Amino acid sequence: MDVDKKKAALRERAKEVRKKSSKCARGDVPNTLAEAMLSLSSVLGLKDKNTRISAYWPIDSEIDTRPLMTRLHNHGHSIFLPVVQNLKSPLVFRRWHPSLNLVIGEFGIQVPGVGEETGIPSILIIPLLAFDEAGFRLGYGGGFYDRTLASFRSSENMVIAIGVGYEAQFVPNLPIDKYDEKLDFIVTEKKVRCFG
Repeated sequence: MDVDKKKAALRERAKEVRKKSSKCARGDVPNTLAEAMLSLSSVLGLKDKNTRISAYWPIDSEIDTRPLMTRLHNHGHSIFLPVVQNLKSPLVFRRWHPSLNLVIGEFGIQVPGVGEETGIPSILIIPLLAFDEAGFRLGYGGGFYDRTLASFRSSENMVIAIGVGYEAQFVPNLPIDKYDEKLDFIVTEKKVRCFG
């Protein structure tokens, strides 16, 4: 079985695992995630004001990053959300703040509107369906984050990529190909992993 078929098969199982994890989660997972992320503040440079950080607006059973976004915004950082403009291009990032009215973008995801400020984040907080012990993630299959990370990493834009998910989404080894970009950190409700 080739890599794409292996990924497709795993993707369906991973969606079910994440859905079940979301329903069975104990405690306040979004705030636990926020605490874990803020524990990395010195490593990520979050002690400086106005760090540009991209998070995501949650869909389906993704862990809700909105409490983290609000806390980071209140600490003086600039928060951006990813926007799909072209199905074969890297993501663009538009600025978000708590009182912003969002619009519906590609795939039904809420995003800042066309007139909002764009920017290049230095930290990307990325959802996932599964992750492995080497720091790779399985996404939905569009390749948007992989293209974006490859673009940033091949230029002078320094970026830290942080995957977030439930501990149950861990698998020992994911099928990968030359387009898959490794994450720098993976944060779950139970553990912080570093792949630097």
